[in-house]
Amino acid sequence: MMENTKNDPRDCTVCFVRFNAGRRCPRILVSCGHSFCSVCINEIKKKNNLRCPYCSRQFNMTAVEDLPVNHALLQLLEQKAPPPSSLGAAKVNDFSKVQSPKQHAGVCDEHGQYKLFHCATCDMYICHVCTVVDHPRTSCSVVSIKKALENIKASEDKGISSEISCCGEVTQHLNNYSEQLDNKIKDQECQIEELLRQVELHKLEKQQLGAEKVKVRAALLEGESKDESLSTSQKCVAASNSLQEAEAAASQAKLHKQSAQAWRLQCSERFPDVVPALPQPQATSHQRQYRRGVRQGYKR
Repeated sequence: MMENTKNDPRDCTVCFVRFNAGRRCPRILVSCGHSFCSVCINEIKKKNNLRCPYCSRQFNMTAVEDLPVNHALLQLLEQKAPPPSSLGAAKVNDFSKVQSPKQHAGVCDEHGQYKLFHCATCDMYICHVCTVVDHPRTSCSVVSIKKALENIKASEDKGISSEISCCGEVTQHLNNYSEQLDNKIKDQECQIEELLRQVELHKLEKQQLGAEKVKVRAALLEGESKDESLSTSQKCVAASNSLQEAEAAASQAKLHKQSAQAWRLQCSERFPDVVPALPQPQATSHQRQYRRGVRQGYKR
């Protein structure tokens, strides 16, 4: 509010303009005894809200001239004593005479006074005159600028604190989820390591199987050779026309059979899980010596 004018009895407490004997004549509200200038009382009458701006007591009037004049105030105005302030008769718009309050919400366009109040009902900032004319306390919730500032701070602080708490909960959920993801990633890494180890084992097993396949192919080729030799011997025996030819063919067939038997024995020894061991007839010393010679030659 304007400094040194609020407590000056020569000023109207609604508009803060100095009383005079003209249109700003001080009039007394008979119901409560408070005095206000004729201009402010007419503004109150226009709003059909006949209540005292100071104590809110209801009063009755037809015209402002019907209210008694406060002659005591007029006599005070006639005294030669210097006024406590030269700001009493000035409006806010006369910035050369008015000192701005520390906290205000601008200047009221209608009344030319600083907006020093907030109407919570209408959600707007108002001046002192507005609290009487347009936003009376009987119908509106009016607080000072200081209180409005405190309310804004408290409301925002509560809202921000609530949002901080909500953000904290979301952050906690995300941190928990992040830890779960870390554990799952580690588990996947362990599984990948195990799979890579299995891959290496399978590669090694594949190499071993490939080497075994080479041995099988070699044994098959040798078996085909043995089969061809036996077939040839069989044809020779069958084609013999004389005893000498038959004995010669039989002797050759015997050698081929012994070679084939040695091959079968060798296969059963090399591939015991595939080729079962075959029973062999009791061989003579000559046969055993021959078999050893065949094996040695195969190994070479």
